[in-house]
Amino acid sequence: MDMQTKELDLIDWLVNLEDERILDKLSSFKNEETSDWYDDLPEEAKASIQRGLEDVRQGKLIPHEKVMEDIRKKYNIKK
Repeated sequence: MDMQTKELDLIDWLVNLEDERILDKLSSFKNEETSDWYDDLPEEAKASIQRGLEDVRQGKLIPHEKVMEDIRKKYNIKK
C-alpha cells in the first residue's frame, strides 16, 4: 500500500469515527508531534538561549580550545 492510499484510508476511517476517546487520543498525538520543543522550555531557559544568540551576533565567543586550555592551566591538568 503506497503512502497516498494509506492517507486516504486513514481519512476515510477518521471521517466516520464516532469514538470521542480515540479522537481525543489522536488530537493529543497530533499536538505532541507538531509541537516545537522550544515552546515547552521554561522562560528562564528561553531567555538564556536568546542571550547566547545575542552573544553570537555580537561576536562574543570564546573558542572551545581556548576554554579547555584555560581549564587545564587553572587545574594543572596535562593534555
